[in-house]
Amino acid sequence: ISGTETHIFSPTAVNELRAAWVVHASVRTGQNLDFKPWSLFPQLPVSDNGGLPTMSISGYTGMFYDYGKGYPFPEYDIELMDNYTKVAGRHTLKFGVDETGYKNYIRQGGPALSASLGNPLGTISFTGAWTGNKGWPNQPSSQGNAFADFLLGDASSSNFAGPLTEIETYSRDWEFYAQDTFQVNPKLTLNYGIRYMYQAPWTVRDNRVSYLDLKNNKLALPENSSTVTTPPLAIPSLITAYP
Repeated sequence: ISGTETHIFSPTAVNELRAAWVVHASVRTGQNLDFKPWSLFPQLPVSDNGGLPTMSISGYTGMFYDYGKGYPFPEYDIELMDNYTKVAGRHTLKFGVDETGYKNYIRQGGPALSASLGNPLGTISFTGAWTGNKGWPNQPSSQGNAFADFLLGDASSSNFAGPLTEIETYSRDWEFYAQDTFQVNPKLTLNYGIRYMYQAPWTVRDNRVSYLDLKNNKLALPENSSTVTTPPLAIPSLITAYP
C-alpha cells in the first residue's frame, strides 16, 4: 500500500511526500508432516510439528532438514520519504529524506532460523567413527566411512532445537541527500551533492527468545531469574543475552 502527495508551493518550489507499507509472509510446508521425529529421538519433545530430521554425513551431501509445519514468517516495512525541489536562477536544488522501519518475525520450524539455531526436527550426524573402529578401544583405528555408519544406523551425535521458537526483530534505515544542478552556461551543467545512508543493527524485542512447551502448555524463557540456568531446550549461546 502506498500513497503520494505532491504540493506546489510556488512555480519554483515543489514538495513530494510518499508513504508505503509492505507486508510479506513466507510460508513453507513440508511433505512429511505425519512423520514424528521423536520416534527416533526419545529426548525430542512432543510437538505439533512433524517431518524428516536432517542426516549429516561427513564427506557426503547428506539429507537436509524438512520444512515441517508451515509456520509463517511475516515481514513488515513502513517507509516515509520526502523530496523538496527549489529552482533558484540557474540552480535546481533538491533535498530529501527517507526513513524505513523493518520488523521480522522468525519462527523456528523453517530454514530462516533452523540454519543458525538448530533443526526443530532434529539432526543426526554420521562421521565414520564407528566403521573406523571406535567401538574397540586400544585397537587400531582408521578414518572409517560416514555413509557406512549411516547404513548401519550408528550415529556419532544428535542435536535438536525447541519445538517452537519465535524471535521478533527490528531495524531502521535512514537516508538523507542534498544536490544541486547548476547550469553554468548553455553548454555546461554541473551536478553535485551528498548522500548519507545508515541502517541500524538488527535488535531482538525485549532481548528475549522463548519456546512453546506444548506438553506442559507453557511458554518457557531461557532466563527468568537472577540465577543463570539452561533449560533442556535452550540454545546455550543465547544464555549470555540474559544477564
